[in-house]
Amino acid sequence: MNKTHLSDKAMTSDSNSYRSLLGIANVPLVLGAAAMSRLASHMFALLIVLYALSRFGSPSFAGWLSFAAMVPGLLISPVSGAFLDRIGAQRAIILDMAASSVLLATLTGSRAAYLG
Repeated sequence: MNKTHLSDKAMTSDSNSYRSLLGIANVPLVLGAAAMSRLASHMFALLIVLYALSRFGSPSFAGWLSFAAMVPGLLISPVSGAFLDRIGAQRAIILDMAASSVLLATLTGSRAAYLG
C-alpha cells in the first residue's frame, strides 16, 4: 500500500514551485523592487561608515554614526507596525511615497539654495 502524505504532495507539486510563483502577474517586479530596496539600505549603511572614516578618520565615530542612523528605525518600528495594521498597506505605501517625495524635494531645494 502506497500512502502519500500531504507534505510529500506539496513538495512535488508544480503549483508550489518558484517557477509558478514567478508566473504570477507582477511578482517578478515586486521581487526586483524588494531586492533594489534592500540593496539601497545596505549601501546607505556602508556609505555612512565610509563617509565617517574618510571625513573624520575615527572608527569609533563611524560606529556611533551607524548606530545613530539605525536607532530611529528601532524606536519607530512598533508604532509604525500598529499604524500599518490600522490604515492598511495600500494607504501606508501611498503615505510613505508622498512623505519621501516631500523630503526629497526639500533636500533638493536646500542643496540648490546652498550651491546657488
